[in-house]
Amino acid sequence: VIFLFTVGALYGVLEKTGKYRNILEKIVKRLKGKEQIFIVILTLVITALSSILGLNLMLFVFIPALVAIILLMGYDKISAFLITIVPMFVGIIGSTYSIYINGYINQVVGITDFGNDMLSKIALLVISYVVYIMFTLAYTKKVKKAKIEEETDNIAFIGEKKQVKKASWPIITVFAIIFVLLILAPTPWTDVFNVEFFTNLHESIQNWAIGEYTIGANLLGYIEAFGSWTYLEISMIVFTAALIIGFTYKQKLSEIIDNMLYGLGKMIKPALLVTFSMVIIIMTAYHPFYITITDYIINLSDNFNIFLTSLITIIGSVMNGEMIYLAQSSIPLIAGTFPATEAINSLAIITQSLYGLTMFFAPTSTMLVLGLSYLDVPYGEWLKKSWKLLLELFIVIVAIIIISVLV
Repeated sequence: VIFLFTVGALYGVLEKTGKYRNILEKIVKRLKGKEQIFIVILTLVITALSSILGLNLMLFVFIPALVAIILLMGYDKISAFLITIVPMFVGIIGSTYSIYINGYINQVVGITDFGNDMLSKIALLVISYVVYIMFTLAYTKKVKKAKIEEETDNIAFIGEKKQVKKASWPIITVFAIIFVLLILAPTPWTDVFNVEFFTNLHESIQNWAIGEYTIGANLLGYIEAFGSWTYLEISMIVFTAALIIGFTYKQKLSEIIDNMLYGLGKMIKPALLVTFSMVIIIMTAYHPFYITITDYIINLSDNFNIFLTSLITIIGSVMNGEMIYLAQSSIPLIAGTFPATEAINSLAIITQSLYGLTMFFAPTSTMLVLGLSYLDVPYGEWLKKSWKLLLELFIVIVAIIIISVLV
């Protein structure tokens, strides 16, 4: 919630710079006639960041700007959701090195190698993305509009439409720095990729001293090494970015505070809905009714059953919402019925792929709730527009699961 509020504060300040909307419109103008290429490249990047680095909610720093660009291009809100939020779900389906997906699953099933069964993961990623992008390109081509005022007027953080003689580089530079930090800082380089450079560098800086006075430790304070940053550190960076942009564009401190509060106010509804989805997760985690359901379904068969395992995973994904709780609650119970290594590998693939698919429609899906509420898209309308995509992805996932089990 604090992270979402700082994002709102940042865009509240951006809107009042007088330059933010100009930058967006220049981007849209340069992309005219290349919209389809832009969609493919952007969705590829988001999918890859989700699959490899596990970046999902943190990417929301850029979502308001990307949504504004897509709406200014003449697309509707469903298109904006498909292009910015849905690729994260595709990345989860085909997750490869994500500490938040593969890491939690591996920890529970006892797999130490992130490269385990990589062929199945890549197949899931590539085929799911192809199915998704074909659906998205077809949809966006069908709904592209000539008039965009109705869509843009009802969305937050589109920016004031006026021409101002101010430089663009401060805003572009700040966003570039945030992007680099999002890539470097939260990624667990040592645990996943066995890269100890950032840990060693941080330790060297911390130990830098003159005599007995440790200059590095006093300068860095409690700043963690890259690879250990959480939403707290990223929130501090986003908040600092808002201050820098405000002062750079000559806003008074009182104006910056007012603009931050304005932006924060726009994020209250999405933040509250995300909080509510987390409350449901807590209820499920601390009460045993899901374990009772899982145990009943498991006992319907004496052997490993793809259908029953998939059913348990989908129900568990809806109830638990976050992979860490799903992995800890369902995998040990299911794995007890088929201890063979081959079955464990198949269970890992089933868990990540069906969890990713469930995030497309589960009301406990944090990114789903956040994206729909921010774009003011009704939940029912999203299901109505996306059910064909969900069915196609389900068929792909089941086919790959069956092949994985047989092989």
